Amino acid sequence: RSRNKEYIDSVIPKSVTEYDYEEVISYQTPIEFNEGEVTPIVNIINKNSLNRKLSRIEILEEDKNIKDHYIYLPYHMYTGGGIKIGDTYKIKFPARTYTFKVKGFINTIYAGSYNMNKYEVLVCDEDYKKMELENPDTHVFNLYLNFKDSVDANKESNKLVNKIFVDKGVECTTYSLELTLLSRTFISMIFLASFLVISLIIIAIVILMISNNISNYIRENFKNLGALKAMGYTSKDIKKSLLLQFSILTIVGLVLGIISCYLFMPVIADMLIAQSGIPYHTAFNLVATVSTVILILLIIFIATTLSIRKINKVEPIVALRDGVETHSFKKNHVPLSKSRLPINISLSLKNMYKNLKQNTISFITVLCLCFLMVVSMAMYQNFSREPNLSLMTFEIVDGVIIVDKDIEKEFEQDLKNDEEIDKYEYLSQYEIQDTNYNHFQVYVLKDPKKLNNKDSCYEGRYPKYDNEVVISGVYAKENGYKIGDSISFRMGDKKFNYLITGFIQTTNNGGREAVFMYDGITHIVDADNIAPGYFFDSNVKAKKIIEKYNKKYGEKIITTLDFEELIESQMDTFINIANLMAVMTCIITGCIIMLVLYLLMKTLIYNRRYEYGILKAVGYRSRDLIIQNVLAFMPAIIIATLIGTTVSYFLVDPYIGFMMRPFGIMKCTMKVPMDLMFVTVLFIIGVSTIMAILMSLKIKKVEPTNLLTGE
Repeated sequence: RSRNKEYIDSVIPKSVTEYDYEEVISYQTPIEFNEGEVTPIVNIINKNSLNRKLSRIEILEEDKNIKDHYIYLPYHMYTGGGIKIGDTYKIKFPARTYTFKVKGFINTIYAGSYNMNKYEVLVCDEDYKKMELENPDTHVFNLYLNFKDSVDANKESNKLVNKIFVDKGVECTTYSLELTLLSRTFISMIFLASFLVISLIIIAIVILMISNNISNYIRENFKNLGALKAMGYTSKDIKKSLLLQFSILTIVGLVLGIISCYLFMPVIADMLIAQSGIPYHTAFNLVATVSTVILILLIIFIATTLSIRKINKVEPIVALRDGVETHSFKKNHVPLSKSRLPINISLSLKNMYKNLKQNTISFITVLCLCFLMVVSMAMYQNFSREPNLSLMTFEIVDGVIIVDKDIEKEFEQDLKNDEEIDKYEYLSQYEIQDTNYNHFQVYVLKDPKKLNNKDSCYEGRYPKYDNEVVISGVYAKENGYKIGDSISFRMGDKKFNYLITGFIQTTNNGGREAVFMYDGITHIVDADNIAPGYFFDSNVKAKKIIEKYNKKYGEKIITTLDFEELIESQMDTFINIANLMAVMTCIITGCIIMLVLYLLMKTLIYNRRYEYGILKAVGYRSRDLIIQNVLAFMPAIIIATLIGTTVSYFLVDPYIGFMMRPFGIMKCTMKVPMDLMFVTVLFIIGVSTIMAILMSLKIKKVEPTNLLTGE
């Protein structure tokens, strides 16, 4: 029997419906990932673990011809790490390095992504027994639990952890299914939220365009509609035909859109799989497709129904006479007799007031598109161009070294005397619970002033004394804590009340994090149990520093982290998604602007064809009329662009902060540099100007003689 199995059997609570127990080799070690290194906790298991009932292991790909010294890696290593079957792979321990051949890739829930800071690899029995024998201090057990639906699984599992700690003095880490899925789908959810907003804006623009197009249709076919009514067709009959017409167009558009979506979906899916490590194969989804079709048809039906009510007002006699226009006696905003502006500009301003409806549609459309552009530029800036690491990690340094307690003083003295170290700080990590058995990842400091990331504590201040603590803003909001309140933490039988001095924000551990002073954590944790961690900045590569101290102290180095390589390895997915969003937003923005201006200016030119003919007859050239037409539209677009980008600049943080709040970010600090704002303004105005000019070229085809002869 396994060494802890009998004890676990005796302490499993009645709320557990089923559980699996296994013993594994576990160690936090640097491993290869995406041409760099990451430093997660690595669970090394043997083939017996394939029989687990809970958290089952799924083999996704394998080469059965590889018979010995093989390793199965997490699928994330393939999708995000660029490792392939047949590659050589190394697992490093302080005193030994083991070399394997990659046989295949596996998928597990709780250890399949670096976002969980945990990986699971599978090796053959022979290699497993050798590693177990040569690394006895790395032997741990995993416990997988299913609870009754009526109980709080997180609370019950943390109670069990506390019980094991009290009885055996064993440190335990818990992973909930909810937190695991949240961590692994972090980028996917942000990506989804962004495209949801884009979709809502496009729908709003579509509704505006439907209303405008129906108005134009009625105006252009005024005489035909009158003739139909004179022949006996009712307004209801004509409206039915229009509903059918738009429904057919919508269905055709839906078919083309759905086909395009499924063709493009693998590109997006590959990027999201690279981040989450969750295998996903794009396939036709009947529920999602039918829901989308029904929703869009319903929106189009409602918008069309409301817009075609104008047909009720069409009177056959008036329509057959092509309508009767009388002087509206509206104010003449730009009287040509008094204007000192050039005639083309004066006429452009007059036309701008006359085309108020079209300009209003253009204004609203451009405002919405500006918001999309600024958000995409902000994400490009903060996730691709200059990654905003302060939102993703508690501290930003070059490297991390965690050492054995025995060499703490000697190692710290070495850092102090090392000329290649610019700065170092004590920062250890531990896991504790509050009195409600909520699990917390805590950072233990000796001098908060040495922290590089000042933005992590977004409200209040870091602790100064042993009775103070900083907690995560998400947890504080959920539980109604304010700065100045007291909160009790526990570890085993020890409890202590702390004063809350501030709130922190990170995207780790589902917002269950806290910051203590070293003297403060020792109220509930024995100082000998805290492995000293040192975060450092250096004037050489962090890898060189790590290799130097690994060589000197050997097994006394518990784990290391090259933060530079970690960021390079992990940021590829963020960069690719941010770049994709920026490109797609620019394409969508450009297409919408062109479509809107095409429809608006086509209608405008048709409605004013007689006016253009008269102006040409009295001596105006086509070039003059084209300039007037373009200048009549551009003020609304330019003003909307300037207002839209300015307002969006201030809305970026609240919007992205709202999206990231479920992941632990309470106060967003996204940067949108002026050069990208300038690019946004130039892009929107440039595309609008070019499209307005191209559409206005149709004025050249207006011939006065053809209009006078009725052709």
